Amino acid sequence: MKRVKLLFLISFIIYFIGQLLWTINIVANKQIFKEWMLNIPFFLFSILIIITGLKWYKQK
Repeated sequence: MKRVKLLFLISFIIYFIGQLLWTINIVANKQIFKEWMLNIPFFLFSILIIITGLKWYKQK
């Protein structure tokens, strides 16, 4: 269960980084980050959350 908690924590930190980059890009008047750069954290989050959910499901 410790590993699942750690994976959940890491995935939500990655999601928070993505939201932070997205917010900075919106607040700034010019485009600071390219669109593909903003999509990387959300892609990593989605893959990690699927892996974590499967591991959690297998433990029950």
